[in-house]
Amino acid sequence: SPKDLNYSEYMNELVAAGVTSFKVEGRMKKVSYVRQVIGTYRHILDTAHIDSTDADALASGFNRGFSTDYLTD
Repeated sequence: SPKDLNYSEYMNELVAAGVTSFKVEGRMKKVSYVRQVIGTYRHILDTAHIDSTDADALASGFNRGFSTDYLTD
């Protein structure tokens, strides 16, 4: 899919299920994009929830629309 994966809503559930790392696609992306995504994901993990500020931060960076791919399909 040409859309960017976004599992931010499910990160805490994934951690509870045993996931210990997340891959952020940074190839051919600007440093500012990678920094923003990693910072937002770190905030979600540290606070154990996603809020509208986090969702806005992810949407404001470069993206081609979001997908959860096979996680929810």
